[in-house]
Amino acid sequence: MTPNIPRIVIAGTHSGAGKTSFTMALLHLLTRQEIRVQPFKAGPDYIDPSFHSRAAGRPCPNLDTKLLSPSRVRELFSLHTADADLAVIEGVMGLYDGAADEREKGRTSHLAKVLRAPVLLMIDAGSMAQSAGAAALGYRNFDRNCPLAGFILNRIGSPRHYDMAREAIEKATGLPVLGYLPKDPALAMPERHLGLVPAWEGEMLPPVEKLAEAISRYVDVPKIREIARSAPPLPRFKPVLAAPEAYNGKGPLIAFARDEAFQFYYGDNLTILESFGARLVPFSPLKDSSLPAETAGVYIGGGFPELFTERLSDNTSLLGDIRRAAGDGMPMLAECGGLMYLSGSIEGRPMAGIIPGNVVMGDRMRTLGYCKVTLRRNTILARKGSRLTGHFFHWSRLEAIPDETEEVFEVERRGEITREGFAYRNVLATYLHLHFGTNPAWAKSFVKACAGYLSRK
Repeated sequence: MTPNIPRIVIAGTHSGAGKTSFTMALLHLLTRQEIRVQPFKAGPDYIDPSFHSRAAGRPCPNLDTKLLSPSRVRELFSLHTADADLAVIEGVMGLYDGAADEREKGRTSHLAKVLRAPVLLMIDAGSMAQSAGAAALGYRNFDRNCPLAGFILNRIGSPRHYDMAREAIEKATGLPVLGYLPKDPALAMPERHLGLVPAWEGEMLPPVEKLAEAISRYVDVPKIREIARSAPPLPRFKPVLAAPEAYNGKGPLIAFARDEAFQFYYGDNLTILESFGARLVPFSPLKDSSLPAETAGVYIGGGFPELFTERLSDNTSLLGDIRRAAGDGMPMLAECGGLMYLSGSIEGRPMAGIIPGNVVMGDRMRTLGYCKVTLRRNTILARKGSRLTGHFFHWSRLEAIPDETEEVFEVERRGEITREGFAYRNVLATYLHLHFGTNPAWAKSFVKACAGYLSRK
């Protein structure tokens, strides 16, 4: 059992309240003080963790109570905090927002309960003063079981503005206000169609140093650490994952796409694949001319392939290598951007052509949210009839799909049944993002399929 790691959740009253900026800067500040701080992100998000990973110098895993059981959340949390001094968890959307139902799974508040982690709530007080007390009291009373421990204010115009809002909040709730971020356009973070501009695009990095300086000046950071240390012992859990080193690097090699075009993975998917013996090696669809030597399987996650269509299409050597490997029966899993890459084309630029259809970008979100799917045929992850839960988040769509094409998944969302996903030999391509922590047997099956391919060579 991991020692009782100090931990804190940074939540917001709503999306855009400032929790990502604050979390990133706090991580940077603490790391600069030589504190080993482990970041986490609640929910299905791939961009915010890129900032937190860079700020803390450690990978930032996702913790999603909609996809993962409480026991699995605690196991993964413990796995990543084994050598940390402090854990900082950024919430998702508003504190009590989640899936479109009345159950609390997926909410930041639920994750805080699962981890017994105190919550600091970010309030955007830019357009209010004493009214901030009413807002804070509402969040305090909405769920008295949520371990709300204090508040941080954002977009404060002056010390007097802060004092009015702070006094109103502390009087109404009996909880402390630990500081604020000033109203300053220089602290804003750049955005585009899938959210914030990712941290791996270095020329667009947010002003982390200015944010950290503001926190150091206007926020009681020692008090935050004191609240984090007040977290009670983590509840017990049943471990199901082996340490990756138990396999001594003798399993099949799975090449996973990682470059500017492909970065969207649940980080724990890679950890879980390793826990079942896979050796993981990154490759670049933008730069590499072939798959890594000894590749027995391929994993292509999501990202922004639509921004790099010319370079991806011009890399005909790698596209040909992937096409030959797929035809030879190599197991491949492609999620969202990976599906786009394996399609016939993206916005008219030729791609791998392994699965049917051509990708067209839209001007709005096509699909967003959790869903359950049922497999209509055997795949590298599970057998026909198996039920899988995952998350959709994409703007593109597939067109010109031949009428005779058989989709792999029967998708159930909000009472409607549709079909989605494609398979070719041992290739599975889908817009659905899966978290292997939901059911580690999926990862085990993928690794087994890769080992089987290797044994036939």
